[in-house]
Amino acid sequence: MLAVTTACGDNFITTIPSDQRNRSVSVQVGEELDIMLGSVGPGFNDVPDVSSPVLRFIDVDAIPPFNPGGPNQKFRFLAVARGTAIVTFHRFEPFGTEVQDTVEVR
Repeated sequence: MLAVTTACGDNFITTIPSDQRNRSVSVQVGEELDIMLGSVGPGFNDVPDVSSPVLRFIDVDAIPPFNPGGPNQKFRFLAVARGTAIVTFHRFEPFGTEVQDTVEVR
């Protein structure tokens, strides 16, 4: 498990870099989680599936550097309660593959 945590005042952000797939990460209630995904082709659907209300999806954005082969995307979440959530990202067709990350909120 590799995660990068940054502090900004009282706000903590954990970022999972795009070079890993199907990861596990632990965050604290109130912390923001940023999951980066790089892709070949059209990228991932804008709204991932989240298995539990302990983690709330905030938004997604394309981030530089912009690659003509496919977008880099940053998905933002907020940890709102203790528990575990599985986040599933679905690629746009024709690829149809998934990435799943397990998030423990403590």
